[in-house]
Amino acid sequence: MVSDIVEIVDLGSANGTIVGGKPSTRAKLLPGDRVQIGDTQFHVRWKDEHHEARVKSGINGVLGFEGSQVLFSRSPQVGPVFDEAEFPLPDLPERPRKQPLPWFMAALPLVFAGVMYLATQNILSLLFFLMMPLMVIGAAVEQRISSKREFRQLMAEFREDVGKIADRIREEQVIERAVRQEMHLDGAECVDAIVQRSPRLWFRRIDEPRYLELRARLRTLPSLCVTEMPKVGRSRAEAWLELEKLLTGLDLISDVPIAVRPLIDGAVGIAGPRGHALGVARSLVLQAVALHSPAEVSVASFASTKTARDWDYLKWLPHVNSPHSPLGTEHLAASAPECAALADALEDLIESRLGQGSGPNLEARQSSYVLLIVEGDAPIDRSRLVALAERGQGKGVAVLWVAEGQPRLPAVCSTYVVVEGDGTVGYVRRFETVTPVRLESCDAHTAATAARLLSPVIDAGVPSDDASDLPRAVSFVTLAGSEIANSPNGVIERWSESRSILTGPFASEPSRRQANLRALIGQSALGAFSVDLRSEGPHALVGGTTGSGKSELLQAWILGMAAAHSPQRVTFLLVDYKGGSAFRECANLPHTLGDVVTDLSPHLVRRALISLSAELRYREHLLATYKAKDLIELERRGEVNAPPSLVIIVDEFAALVQEVPDFVDGMVNVAQRGRSLGLHLILATQRPAGVIRTICALTPTCGWR
Repeated sequence: MVSDIVEIVDLGSANGTIVGGKPSTRAKLLPGDRVQIGDTQFHVRWKDEHHEARVKSGINGVLGFEGSQVLFSRSPQVGPVFDEAEFPLPDLPERPRKQPLPWFMAALPLVFAGVMYLATQNILSLLFFLMMPLMVIGAAVEQRISSKREFRQLMAEFREDVGKIADRIREEQVIERAVRQEMHLDGAECVDAIVQRSPRLWFRRIDEPRYLELRARLRTLPSLCVTEMPKVGRSRAEAWLELEKLLTGLDLISDVPIAVRPLIDGAVGIAGPRGHALGVARSLVLQAVALHSPAEVSVASFASTKTARDWDYLKWLPHVNSPHSPLGTEHLAASAPECAALADALEDLIESRLGQGSGPNLEARQSSYVLLIVEGDAPIDRSRLVALAERGQGKGVAVLWVAEGQPRLPAVCSTYVVVEGDGTVGYVRRFETVTPVRLESCDAHTAATAARLLSPVIDAGVPSDDASDLPRAVSFVTLAGSEIANSPNGVIERWSESRSILTGPFASEPSRRQANLRALIGQSALGAFSVDLRSEGPHALVGGTTGSGKSELLQAWILGMAAAHSPQRVTFLLVDYKGGSAFRECANLPHTLGDVVTDLSPHLVRRALISLSAELRYREHLLATYKAKDLIELERRGEVNAPPSLVIIVDEFAALVQEVPDFVDGMVNVAQRGRSLGLHLILATQRPAGVIRTICALTPTCGWR
């Protein structure tokens, strides 16, 4: 057994690699895939013959397999919800008022007895009147005893009624605990959803109120089962005490999850001993990738080369470098250039969303969120990371900041988790600290296994630009044909095919068709991809941060034009403000005019502008001489004296805008007059947003961006 995931990479072999009958440079293999390398064929199978059947039997949402990818369909589900339940309590029993003894009624017969004795002088007459006070007092005592007996009976019935309600509350709290735990799955349940590819996988929807809420811990919280207290009336304190005794503990519920909300509340800091902090962070990341589709949530990270090893498993996630990601650069940054490129992409993303409001109803919900993991030792200015965390709140960027202690967390973390001792969670904006807490954790092996199992799965219900079908790297020689690299005759044949050789023994017959500047620059999902700067231009703007492949694209574009057209039809003026490293190899092409233009002093700026102005005047004079409206008409006539198209390629254009504005103004003049004269600009910059004024002047003529 090789691994849970088998990946094959073609490093540029002569015969190529065929997976499932299709050429491939890189692919993740599934059981049953057939691979051909040269004359050798093999297929992948499980070491345990029954393992595949067991796994596939639990794949509830799998529609099928497409090459090395697993097509997963997210099914509709009604999320668990527990609404507040009210339980009205019976009225408190009221003790009857204590009636005073009727002394007046008892004494009144004695007065009558005295009058009767004085009238009759018969002592027997006193006996009758003396019995009447005893009867009155006895009746009063009996009433008191009866009232106490009745109150005791009412209290017994009250205890029984409240006890039944308390039992109902306890039964309802069992359901409440289960539902609230279901609302925020724990790590084990998330791993199970990944392994089984059950309906729980990616079941969170972007319009849910609990979107990107991540379960951090279990704790005792106020229960949603509430009691409706009775009216006070004439109840005694003992009845209230009895009620409180019967309801003790029912206002709280134990072992219910508390979630952190980095999208709404801001950055979440995780601090403590390295191993424990990583365990909690892995648990949060695992929940995010298990419950949220890579079409809606992308994962990126800032780390150093040392701490990046702890996040190596992230590279397997489909949420990293997803075709749906709003970031146009490498998502896992560990070196200084990678961190700078990722920070640029995030800043551009936040800037583009600043006008869309904020909060949970952000219109940017329609695009992808970014879960950003930050290590404090990343090789990038800390203030820049803090600014990303501050400005990213409400703009679709959720931050998890990992540090080895609470003092190392930045103040931007509005929620922090200290995984030391009993565990502490702090809510800065609520002025609340909770301790102790039982924190969720995940070990490195579980996280890596889950990431590998999730690696080939794609969301079949979300359309994409088929970026997943693109190879990660493609050789220009493979696309264009090896003959151009092995023999000069191969290049001459290409020039002859485009009829771009005007003089000499290899000159072609004049073509009445309009010439082009088509160049092969890469590969799309449908095959080789070409760009014609003449018909789709006449100028182009290329944007890409450091490490995104911008310089490689420019090199491929130059090489594509040079391979297809002779120097009699196209020439290059190369300007590289970084020192010429991007165009060093291209300087030897016969199409290149002079050396690569690098550090521009004011004197060199004036010389370059004078040369460009002279070239413009020469071409205008030539067109006037032949009475042609533009260079295309001159070429169509087959005029040998027609000048070649001049393509000016400028790298690091933003730096030129800042430091040599006179040269940039000259470029704008070329752009505005160049279409008819055969002059074309290809401007490359890391951040197009930084040269807005100049780009606005070029935008009407920039046909390709």
